[in-house]
Amino acid sequence: MEGAVNWASLPTDLIFSISSHLREPEDFVCFRAVCTQWRATMQHMNHAFFQPWLMASRFLEDEYSENVLFYSLSTLKTIKVCVPATKGRCVAASGSGHLIGVDKDDDLSAVLVNPLTGKTTLLPRLPEFFHNNGAHGWVSGDAGAITIELNNWMSTNMALWHHGGGITMEAWATVPKRMFRLRESYYLQMLAAMIVGEVEIPIHDIDNAIVL
Repeated sequence: MEGAVNWASLPTDLIFSISSHLREPEDFVCFRAVCTQWRATMQHMNHAFFQPWLMASRFLEDEYSENVLFYSLSTLKTIKVCVPATKGRCVAASGSGHLIGVDKDDDLSAVLVNPLTGKTTLLPRLPEFFHNNGAHGWVSGDAGAITIELNNWMSTNMALWHHGGGITMEAWATVPKRMFRLRESYYLQMLAAMIVGEVEIPIHDIDNAIVL
């Protein structure tokens, strides 16, 4: 059509300038949906300044749905986001712009999902103490590094996994739950030391490596 604007041809720096004014994740999703070029240009890591969303509890009939409901603290409204990677998976944890989905039929299989970009990372298999006992926890960190902490009501241990800074753990580290609550910062420092090779102990034996 004559006179039509070719939005895909906008310079990259202009796209960044416009998107820098976005504060709502919902607006970010719509912005990236304009065209393939915009979606390829804009990554979630460029937008760590979003106003926070809270994830609503998933009712029994929606527990394994691909639809995830969020609540915006800034607009005071709910937003339903389709996250295909959560279909057939229970959301066990959330935080730092990510969700952890645990497979309905294989409860030791889990994925890390960014609900805005759709990026999905297959996590190492969960430790055996999660089998038939469920999992819950949280995700902390930023665009450069992510730490996942998972536990359940039945086990005395909990599991840690880290990704970022060019390092990805090949297995979960298990730590005593009771002591972790009391000495969380110490455990995380020890975990970091193991990751960079300052402590020569297998990563899955972190619970035996720390003097309680």
